Amino acid sequence: NWAEQRARARARDGYRCRRCGISEAELGRELDVHHVVPFREFGYDPRDPARANRYLEANRLDNLVTLCPACHRQAEPWHRSEIAVGLHGAARAIEHVAPLFLMCDPHDIGVAGEVRASTGRPTLYLYEWAPGGVGLAEQAFALYNPLLRAAASLVADCPCEHGCPACVGPEAPPEAAPKQRALDVLRALMGR
Repeated sequence: NWAEQRARARARDGYRCRRCGISEAELGRELDVHHVVPFREFGYDPRDPARANRYLEANRLDNLVTLCPACHRQAEPWHRSEIAVGLHGAARAIEHVAPLFLMCDPHDIGVAGEVRASTGRPTLYLYEWAPGGVGLAEQAFALYNPLLRAAASLVADCPCEHGCPACVGPEAPPEAAPKQRALDVLRALMGR
C-alpha cells in the first residue's frame, strides 16, 4: 500500500516539506515521504505469514512525514556514512545503465540502497514500478555482472572529479567522495 499511503501523506501535508515548508511546485518534483519509525523496524517479511502484514503498520499515516530531499537527509543521519554514500552512488549508476540492458524506459525501474536492510546488511534493490512487475527485475538479475561492470565503467570513466548527476547523482557533497564510494560498492558487488 506504499503508493497510496505516500500520496495520502503528501496530500495531508499540503504537498509541502513539514520541516522547511518548501512546496513541490517550488522544488520542481514530488517530495519524499519518510518513515518516522524506520520500515525495517517493523519486521516485515512477505514469506512469513505472521509478519507479512507488518508493512501496514509501517505505512500508517501517523508514521509518515513529507520532507524535501535536504530535510530527508537530515532526518536520517546515517545517510552521510561512507557506505550510504556508496550505496546511493552505485544505485544511481545502475539506474543510469539498466534501461540500456533491459530495453526499457528509465521510469520503468528504480534502484535504492539501504544501509540497514531487513537482511541486517547493506543492500541494493532493483525494482519495477509496474504493479506485480513485468520481468525486468529478473532480467536484471540474469545480467548481474555485465550490469555492474557497465555501472562501474560509467562512474570510473566520467570526467567529473568527485561525482556528478551523470554518474552518481548530485546528493552527496564532494568531501564525501561519492564517486570513489560508489566504485567501492560496485567493485565489492563484483567480487573485486
